[in-house]
Amino acid sequence: MMRNPKTPEKASPVPRMIQMLDICAASQDDDEAALLLGMAAKALAQLQSHADRVTAEAMDRQGRYEQMEQSYDELAETNFDLEEENARLVLECQQLEADEGVHEDDVPETIVDVADEKEQRECTLMPGTVLLDASPRHEPV
Repeated sequence: MMRNPKTPEKASPVPRMIQMLDICAASQDDDEAALLLGMAAKALAQLQSHADRVTAEAMDRQGRYEQMEQSYDELAETNFDLEEENARLVLECQQLEADEGVHEDDVPETIVDVADEKEQRECTLMPGTVLLDASPRHEPV
C-alpha cells in the first residue's frame, strides 16, 4: 500500500530497534555476540540515515519536478497564444497588402537600389564651385 506523501508519517520503528540492539549488546556476557549485536545496530543506523537522505532527496526532486511541470504548462499556453497572435497578424498583413494594392514593381528590389538613387540625387545637387573647393591644392614651397 502506498503512503500519501502529504500525510504525516508514523514514527519509524528503526530507532527503537537500534536502541534494543545496543542494550542487548551491552548486556551480553559473550564478547563475540556483543560485537555482532553492536555491528548490527551500527549497520541499521547507517541504513536509516541513508534512507532519510534518499527520502529528502526524493521529496526535493518531486518539488522541482512539479515546478518544471508548471513552467512547461505555462510555456505551452504562451506558445499557443503566440501562435494564434502570429496567425492573426499574418492574416492582417495579407489583408493590408491586398487593400493597399502593393505590387512588387512598386517596391525597390534591394536596399542598394534605394541607396544608389539617393546618391545620384545628392551628386546632381552639388554646385561645381563646391567641388573645386574640395579638390586638393598644391602650394609652392
